[in-house]
Amino acid sequence: MDLSQIYEGLWKQTVEAVDKGEWPKSGTLVKHCVRTEASSLAPTRFEQDGVLGLHAILCSEDQVSILKEGKNIFEDFVDSCAACMSTQRALEFKNLVFWGGAWHATVCIFSENPTLLGEDERSVWHSIDEDKVHMLRTALEEGLCTDHELEVVVTLHGFRVCADGGLIAVFVEDAAQSFTALRASAKELGTRAIGPLNSRPKKLIHVTLGRILELPSGLPDNERVELFKVVRKWATALGNGTRPADGDSTGCEMAGVLAAPLKIRDVSLCRESGWWMTEYHVYQTLRLCDPTAQEA
Repeated sequence: MDLSQIYEGLWKQTVEAVDKGEWPKSGTLVKHCVRTEASSLAPTRFEQDGVLGLHAILCSEDQVSILKEGKNIFEDFVDSCAACMSTQRALEFKNLVFWGGAWHATVCIFSENPTLLGEDERSVWHSIDEDKVHMLRTALEEGLCTDHELEVVVTLHGFRVCADGGLIAVFVEDAAQSFTALRASAKELGTRAIGPLNSRPKKLIHVTLGRILELPSGLPDNERVELFKVVRKWATALGNGTRPADGDSTGCEMAGVLAAPLKIRDVSLCRESGWWMTEYHVYQTLRLCDPTAQEA
């Protein structure tokens, strides 16, 4: 699977949505959000059957430094979008941008909350109770680190403004494909422990840094036209490994960011009570094999 081709498709889908006047195509996401007293949107909470997944929670200094670069870029993008609007609508727009949730790269989702699934998927969904979680924990603890013997390192490929308003950092692998091997091992161990997984297969290696969930209500046509020009420009530039500056694209500001290695040293089995990892319980954290650990 050529991830770089998939990532190229992401920004082209965004441009297509912009050209059709449909950006952000976030209706499915907004449906599972709640409106706060401040008129912003927040992801839903799960009273039961929260999403159960294995994630690399990225909080070490070297991991955060890479992701902060991306967040700074996306904050500039949001400012550029807001500059197309009146003062009041710009404030409303910024209020609709969601920056919350723990930074993480998903390895495997073992069970989605049924409300997030389509009708066909819900018909075969089954609850993962605490007894099954215990079986899963045991399987991962006994099998993951012994099955998986490669150091897990991915490389920053770039940043993407997505058609659904997602603002993400995307990563690729070297020939060893250590993340893909980790993902396959987790899926196999999970299936053995708890049966067929209640989730869609994961293909991307990405970290969501923010989401633009809606545009301000009553956005005038002239502001919408200017906004879509900005979104198109940024999506295209970032898709080509550059970022807009002074109305054009320049690669100099991205040169020191792209191709940065992201080392994944551990993964955590988590149950989300708040969607998008806004609230979650960690059942266990597993240290992965790291051949460089003895050299440190």
